[in-house]
Amino acid sequence: MTIYDLNESHSIVDFSDMDDEEALAIKLDMMESLSVFVEGYKFMPAYRAGVFDGKKHFFEMTPKMNIKIPKGLVEVVIKKFGKHLTTDYTPIKESPSVDLETLRGIIDGLNLPFPPYDYQEKAVYIALNQPRKVLVAATGSGKSLILYMLMHAWKSLGLKGLLIVPNIGLAEQMRGDFIDYSKNYDNPDEVVDEYLHLVYGGKEKHFDKPMTISTWQSAIRMNKESFLDLEYVAIDEAHLATGDSLQHLLSISENCQYKIGLTGTLPKNHEHRFTLAATLGKSEQIINPQGLIERGLATPVQITMWYLNYNEDEKKQVRRMNYQKEMKFTEEHFKRNNFIAKLA
Repeated sequence: MTIYDLNESHSIVDFSDMDDEEALAIKLDMMESLSVFVEGYKFMPAYRAGVFDGKKHFFEMTPKMNIKIPKGLVEVVIKKFGKHLTTDYTPIKESPSVDLETLRGIIDGLNLPFPPYDYQEKAVYIALNQPRKVLVAATGSGKSLILYMLMHAWKSLGLKGLLIVPNIGLAEQMRGDFIDYSKNYDNPDEVVDEYLHLVYGGKEKHFDKPMTISTWQSAIRMNKESFLDLEYVAIDEAHLATGDSLQHLLSISENCQYKIGLTGTLPKNHEHRFTLAATLGKSEQIINPQGLIERGLATPVQITMWYLNYNEDEKKQVRRMNYQKEMKFTEEHFKRNNFIAKLA
C-alpha cells in the first residue's frame, strides 16, 4: 500500500501492490474509518426508509479501485493503517520551514504600532511551519492581527493567496484593522490598498494582488481556474467552514499548500470536526479564555447552570415526539420561557 498526493487537495491510497483479498479487507476497514454519522441522522426520512446509511463519507473510489481522500486525512489514515505502507508517504511539496528568528524579522519589518503578544507570534509560527492547521484562539485574542502578520509573512515569501470571511461587514472590518496596523506609515489606507483587494457584491472579482479578502458567497461565483493561482487560503471563523460551499472552495484550491483556519471555538459534533480536519487539518489551541483572563486581557466570568425539570405528563408526551416537535415544544413552553425571562 502506498499513499501519494494527487494535488494539494486530494491524495490517493494505492493498493495495486497488494494481494486482492488483503487489499479488500483493508479497504473496507478504511472506508468505515473515513465515514461518520451526520448530525440528526436518526430523524432523517431517508435513514428511516433505509435508503441512507446516515453517514458522510470522506472518500471516493477511483476507476482502479484505489481510495481518493481529502489530503487533510492522510495523517488519520497513516496513524491507523501505516503498518501496511510499503514506502513512506512524501508530500507533493516539501514541507515549509520558517525559523523564529526569520519570523521575528518579518514582524519587525511591519512597523506595527504595538508589539504582538507571544501567543499571536506563536500562532503565526505554527501556521507557517504546519501548512494545514485550525488555530483556536479565544474571542478577544486579536485574530485579525494574527492574520495580518501571517498574510504579510506569506507575502514576504512571495506567496499570493486568499482570506475568506463570512460576510461583507467582516471583509471591510478586516481591511480597517489592516489599516490600523499600518498607521505608522504615511497614508496607511493607500499602503494597504496597494497589496490588498476586497471581493464581494459590486467589487471586481480577481486575485491579481498579493492578498485578497473575499466573502465565501462571492468567492463561490468566481472562475474555478482562478483558484489554481492561489498558494494559500485562510479561513476566518473556521468553525463555519463545514458547509458545502466553503468545502468546495478549499477543494478547488488545488495548488494551495497552506490551508489555515482561525476560530474562537470548534464545532461540537464529530461530523463537523472531521470535516474541518479533512480540508484544514488538525486543530491546535493557541489561547483559551482563561489564558486571556490570567493575562488581564479579558474580564473574569462566572457561569451558573440551571436544570429545568418538567412534570411526568409532559415527559411522557415528549417521548412520543420526533426531534422537530420536541424542539418546538421546548421553545414554546410557557413556564420555561417565563422562568428564563425573569432571570434576564
